[in-house]
Amino acid sequence: MKNRLSLLCSFLLVVISFTAFSQENKFEKKGFRENEARDLMALCCSYTFLDLYGDDQEIIPKAFEKRYTSSDIGMDNKFQIYVYQKIGIINLRGSTADRDSWLENLYSTMIPAQGTIEIDSTKFNYDFAQEDSASVHSGYALAIAFLSDSILHQIRVLGEEGINDFVITGHSQGGALAQLLTAYLIHHPDADIRRNHYKTYAFASPKVGNKIFAKEYQKKRHSLSFDVINPADIVPKFPFNYNDTDIVTMEDWKAIFDEDKEFGLGTKMKDGAKRMVELPLRSSFRMVGRGASRELNDGEVLIVMPEESKDLNYFVLDSLIEIPSFDYPKILLDSAILENPRSKKWKKDSLGHFVNDEFYRQEPKSWQHKPYNYYVGLLKLYFPDEYEKLSKKYLPENI
Repeated sequence: MKNRLSLLCSFLLVVISFTAFSQENKFEKKGFRENEARDLMALCCSYTFLDLYGDDQEIIPKAFEKRYTSSDIGMDNKFQIYVYQKIGIINLRGSTADRDSWLENLYSTMIPAQGTIEIDSTKFNYDFAQEDSASVHSGYALAIAFLSDSILHQIRVLGEEGINDFVITGHSQGGALAQLLTAYLIHHPDADIRRNHYKTYAFASPKVGNKIFAKEYQKKRHSLSFDVINPADIVPKFPFNYNDTDIVTMEDWKAIFDEDKEFGLGTKMKDGAKRMVELPLRSSFRMVGRGASRELNDGEVLIVMPEESKDLNYFVLDSLIEIPSFDYPKILLDSAILENPRSKKWKKDSLGHFVNDEFYRQEPKSWQHKPYNYYVGLLKLYFPDEYEKLSKKYLPENI
């Protein structure tokens, strides 16, 4: 009897442990999940590991099967397809050193969220939003035009296996494309494509559209799309936006004659000053965007874009998940400094590092944006035990 009871207890413990493991590692239909963010950010690091080391097995989480890697498409874009527990994952590459990849970022004029892009006389009809005033980033929309056929083919291939749950992810430019690709797929004219379930994790993403687009996207993708950023990373702040409200509103006029309300003249003066630079800002955006457009059309491919939108005011999506900034390692510029007899007397902090930062390497401007640092940052925040066991807390090539 005791043996049977012991066996039963052991069996229940195994079942409970397995269930807990499954719950932690499976992808949920809705909501932000720390384990999902961790695993997807690891996949985003695949491109870095392939570029630096020629192999990405070290960073790919277990049980994620890489099914497909595209060639370089359009403006040096690329994507990978993974399968995990009957879920298809589309992983879009971020910016590269290629000229066209940066032209894609700089082509920051806006086009209407519905329209047609022609590439060598082939028409790409797109629908990123239903609101008439919604507008999106021209360069990223053009990238989706180049990528769409190949991605749709892979979605249909997985659909033949009974896979209709997809997670779309990417870092930096790849994160922007992930959000815009999601918008394209949920409005696609093919009902089989539209009926699939899509969940999105963007990391360090630039902004992709105006306020109307952002509001509609978030309303439709609530609890299904997340933008993970480090506030110290400058890239998510681009392209810039400015105050789109009236300088003096009707409420402000009422406040002038209402003793219980404060008009805030100082704030309004600041708003006015911002408005003074609004036109030069818009002109700069258009100049850079049109320059990028001309450069792209100087190539072998003829591109015809829709007429530009008047709007250039980019807005962040409301689904921001903020993680702490990344610590830069304390690395001495010259280890010989330790041999200096005076070094033992110099002030040190609680970790034993010299207080004088001049002895150490300075943090490069790109440090807070590096994909591997996002991965390490997520581990440190959500999985401290995994962070402590991590063999590489930073990539030497990034410092």
